This record gives sequence, structure tokens and C-alpha cells, in this order.
Amino acid sequence: MAAPLNSWPSSLGTEPSAAVHGQWTNISVNLRHLVAYQGTDTSVNYFLARFSPARHATPLASRQPTELRFARRLHVSLLRCEARRPGNGCRGEDARSKNWPAKFRWMPGSILEIAAATMPSMTETISIDGVGPMPLARVGSISELRDLVRTSAERGDAIYPVGGRTMLDLGNPPTRAGTAPDLTGLNQVIDYPARDMTITVQAGIRLAELQRVLAGENQRLPIDVPRPEQATLGGAIACNASGPRRYGFGTLRDYVIGISVMDEQGVETKAGGRVVKNVAGYDLCKLHVGALGTLGIVTQVTLKVRPRPEASALLAATVGAGQLANALDALHVSRTRPCAIEALSPAAAAELLPDATQWCMLIGFEDNRAATSWQVETLRKELNECGASVLRLWHDAESEPVWRWLADWPSRGSGVSFKATLPSARVAEFARQLVECSPHLLAHAGDGVVLGCMSAEALQGLRSRLQAQLSSWNGSLVLTRCSVDLKREFSVWGPARADWKLMQAIKGNLDPKNLFNPGRFVA
Repeated sequence: MAAPLNSWPSSLGTEPSAAVHGQWTNISVNLRHLVAYQGTDTSVNYFLARFSPARHATPLASRQPTELRFARRLHVSLLRCEARRPGNGCRGEDARSKNWPAKFRWMPGSILEIAAATMPSMTETISIDGVGPMPLARVGSISELRDLVRTSAERGDAIYPVGGRTMLDLGNPPTRAGTAPDLTGLNQVIDYPARDMTITVQAGIRLAELQRVLAGENQRLPIDVPRPEQATLGGAIACNASGPRRYGFGTLRDYVIGISVMDEQGVETKAGGRVVKNVAGYDLCKLHVGALGTLGIVTQVTLKVRPRPEASALLAATVGAGQLANALDALHVSRTRPCAIEALSPAAAAELLPDATQWCMLIGFEDNRAATSWQVETLRKELNECGASVLRLWHDAESEPVWRWLADWPSRGSGVSFKATLPSARVAEFARQLVECSPHLLAHAGDGVVLGCMSAEALQGLRSRLQAQLSSWNGSLVLTRCSVDLKREFSVWGPARADWKLMQAIKGNLDPKNLFNPGRFVA
């Protein structure tokens, strides 16, 4: 939903006291709730007719509780605003006794201004994998989200929470239509005790804004998420997004120490806490990381953070396809401690380094300046011994665009995008087999993750063989972006595994009505 009205309608003349302005804010909020309840019908006259006192004479049983609640709130707000209108000498009790049609004859123009200021977002719609259009509701507070969830639960509508929408392609098509609450309005910093190196924020905050807040205290969240200016923390948690630094610093599962999640009844369930050493209760934080929003709506998160490093360096080295496995093995036994080990196919490397014609390894270090310098020089010698050639070295500020390029890589490319997970010792073998059909490959080689894209036709011929090979290594293949037709042909999550039954049981207990993102995830 849109934010509450911020300016007094010009049709009412001079702006009145804060009390009257507050009543108009209440009107805007309740009108938006009613729009959310009724869908995309934004006719103000419809609301004035439907929710007038005369309408209240109808049997209460014929009206939904949520509808009636917001109707009464709107009625009270209108009455109070009229009582305090400039030039109107009547008090609250007198105003309540006046006739509705005569009383609000002066209001249509100003009500329309409120509608124009607060309702356009309710006419916004969204489609997810061909399902829709569904109403997009922009929520600005926890109470608004709670009312929307309860309304949807009463009506049996599905709920598809969205944020920056950078990973909306991930997942199977929804099984039914519903409402999509936009959580980007829930973007407040709740608590930031910098000395404790923790921060509590609402889940709709953009990742770039979160990093800016942390940078003010020389701290950071060392998680690489594609398109951070647009992506939200809640979305990153739902998808368990990560990037090149995961080798040295881990993933979001390692940093979420407290979480608040809204269930189908509009009740916030809290897990963890605001301190790092917290062992009370079940660790439900990790349960929601990577659940794709199917177990509830993440509303608030407490994170542990880290100091910003004194120095940063990225070293690029090229190696022949035949020596790639040996070079990666050498990195695993290196005396250095890199925070990132990336392997790029020749076509992918050429996008970053036009001179690169072979496989390229990018090795990252972040530490104090002396340690970073020693590790870079040590690695140079080790790479020379295994036949790799150092092509480029980036330091500090000049390395930032390269880190960003690596983090944003999954959001680029065309055709079908995929993510393969496998033992890190098999990365070189798997990548060399795949490069003929998928020339653009990037591997988080230290973590056993290979990202790439290929045509739908190539995938059709390779899918069964790739999945069989990865299964023999206890790996998996997930399609992170593909056409709706391909999703309807087979699950983007791959063939069913034994642990899916456990996930389905958890889903059935936490979301028995199957309201949250039905059909999108394995459960």
C-alpha cells in the first residue's frame, strides 16, 4: 500500500492543526485497507455508499469481520475530521448526530484527492510466472501487514510477499492467485548497538542502505547479493542469496541471530535474540533462511556484523583447461587464506578481462594491510609453481567494481540460468564438461557452486544426464531463471529427494492453510 497522506488537500484551504491532519491520515489508511479488502476497485463513491451508516443497518452476519472493522474506522475518522474542519463550530457529539448525506456533501473533492494520493498503488498488479495479475499491496507498518494477512486468511487468498523483486524468477509457478504485499515500506533500523556488532532492522530494508548504515560505524555485512540497491534483506534471506565472499565469510545462515516472522493469523513469532550468545529455544532462524517465504513473512531480522577490512585485494590468474584442477587443488592447500576463489570460463573471463583467452581464477583477500600484502605475494609464487600466470591485481578501491561484477553475475545472461552444487573437488571436471554447451560459467570454486546459462534446447538434451551425474556426487541442479513453459514441464528444484517429505511436514505445521507462496518451493 502507499504511505499515509503526507499533505493537506488543497481543496480544504489552509492546513489545520495536527489533530485534524491526523484524522485525514487515518482516513487514508482505512481507505487503503478497504481497497486491499475489495481488490482493485478504487471507486471512492463506492466506498462512501457501501460503508455509510445506512449500510450498517444490514445484518452483521452478512458482512465480513475485517470489512466491518475498517468500515467503522473510516466512519469514525470522517466524523472526527468533519467536527474539526476549519469553519465548522460543531463538536464531536454534535457531528455524530448530523445526517450523513448532508454532512459530507462538502467532502467528495477532498476525498478524491486522498484517493489520488493514497490509492494508486492499490491499482498496481503483479504477475508471477504467468499467474495474475494479482493486486500489489504496499504495506507501511506491521499493523497494516497484519490486517492484510488476516484478510487474506479469511478469504482463503494466497500471499506472495515481494520486495525488490530481483529474484522473482526463482521457484515454480504459483498454484493459485492471491495478493502480493510489497514489504519495501518496512525498512526501519530498529536497534544498532555498534559496539555489540549487531543490528536489528525491518526486513524490507534495501541491502545497499543497510551497508551504508553499517559503514557509518566502519562495519559491514559480508554477504554479496546481486543488485543490492534494489534487493531487500528479507528477499535475500528467503532465497539464501550469496556470492564470492561466501568461501571466507559464510552465508546469511551464519549471520541471522534473531528473526520475527508473521504467520497466517497475523501473529509475529520471534526466534533467537539480539545478542550473539543466545542458546534459548530452537534455532528457527536457519529454518527461514532459504525457505522462499513459504513458512511465513519475515518482518524483522537481527544480524551479527563484522568490521570493515583494512585492505582488500583481488588477483586474476589464467590457466589452461588441463591445469585447472591442479591449480584449484593448489589453492586448497595454499598457505594463504583467501576469502574468495572464483573460476571463470574463457567466455566469462573475457567480459571482465578482454585479454583473457583461457580459464581465469579470481582469488580475493580481505584483512589488515600487512596480512593482505603477504598473502598476495605468497600466492603469486604458489601460482607460478602450478603453471598459472598472474594477469592482473586490483587493490582496495579499484577492486570494488570487480567484487560488484562478481556479485551481480547471476543476474546477467540470457536463456536458462542454473545453479549446480557439488563437491568442490569436482568443480573443474564438471565445468570443463559443461563449457561446450554453456560457454559462460562462473564457479564459486571453493564452495562447490557452479553458475551458468544455456539455451532451453541445450538444457532439454542435458538435464537428465546432468542431474544423474550431480546426484551421484550428492549434488543438485536448480534452474534459477527460465521460461514459464519450461517450469510447467518439470520442477526447477530437480527430482524429489527424501528430505523433501520433512520440508513438507514443516510447511504443513507452520502454514496449514498453505497461504504463503503456495507451489513455489519444494514443499
